[in-house]
Amino acid sequence: MTKKCLVLGAGGFIGGHLVTRLKSMGHWVRGVDLKYHEHKKTDADEFIIEDSSDSGNKKSIKRKNIVRPIVNSTTTTATLTPNIDEYEQEDVTDLASAMTIAAPTGTPSTGMRLIFRITDDGTARALTWNVIYRAIGVTTPSTTTANKILYVGCIYDEAGSKWDVVAVKEEA
Repeated sequence: MTKKCLVLGAGGFIGGHLVTRLKSMGHWVRGVDLKYHEHKKTDADEFIIEDSSDSGNKKSIKRKNIVRPIVNSTTTTATLTPNIDEYEQEDVTDLASAMTIAAPTGTPSTGMRLIFRITDDGTARALTWNVIYRAIGVTTPSTTTANKILYVGCIYDEAGSKWDVVAVKEEA
């Protein structure tokens, strides 16, 4: 029988191994900690960075920033296929040709975030986005600007089966 499990301290040595064990038993696991595991990617279905602290008479939960996202770094590529089961950010440096950003592999869930950080090799390069990326209030970039860092932020919408592009920022 599949159970839903909550592991507090899932970013630590023991908690991280407990998450792995519960997943191997077929359970759905939510991990919570102040930080991600330092030595391996979590196996949790959902991982929340939280800080639980005593604030007088009640317990309060405050969301903390992710200190170190799990980044995949690539020097240059013609087709970028993000693996969202493994990485939260795709970092492409020295892009030397046009690039197609393909649909991610892995199993996304609502609210999952994906960030692209792209820099070219000094020459503007064309960018083509798979139709799974849907612009929401922004324009999805079609080129890089020579020698400028470009960030593109996406959030997964399970109802629409789309990665919503919600932020586009370029170095000044």
